[in-house]
Amino acid sequence: MEAGRGPLPRDDVEECRASNAPRPFTTAKVIVGDNPARESEAFSWAKVEELVRRWADEVKRDVDTPDLWADLERDGEILTGARFVDVDNTPFTLDEQAEIAVRLLEIIEFAKTTYALSSAQVVELEAKFDAAKTAAGRIGRKDWLLLFFGVMFTVIVGSLCPQRR
Repeated sequence: MEAGRGPLPRDDVEECRASNAPRPFTTAKVIVGDNPARESEAFSWAKVEELVRRWADEVKRDVDTPDLWADLERDGEILTGARFVDVDNTPFTLDEQAEIAVRLLEIIEFAKTTYALSSAQVVELEAKFDAAKTAAGRIGRKDWLLLFFGVMFTVIVGSLCPQRR
């Protein structure tokens, strides 16, 4: 019998019962956006348990993965400028400058552990973020926000677009 072709014919089922042979189980894996279902045939309960365990691990990984699109939708005012309009161009306090420095380091560490960056890319990222950290001590909030958005834009575009020679 081929996988996915429906139940076993009655004669085959009776033959399996009579011989105590394991009845084949059919599974199919479907993930939205992936290739069509990949079917496989398992001939023992242990194999079915293994497949279910793998499926459960995949479901858990999917559930545990943060929904970044939902976060972006919730925090959409960042991109629409709603927060920018409400910001005065006052200087950052020393505590705020220290917090900015900590957050920028966290972003750098996240990028280094999450993405396969070359040493040159890490040096460039650190230099741009160091400039942003330094600027927090000499320019106002609104100006710094524009500077930081510019830094992030160049980092993102620079990583997506190959450099022309």
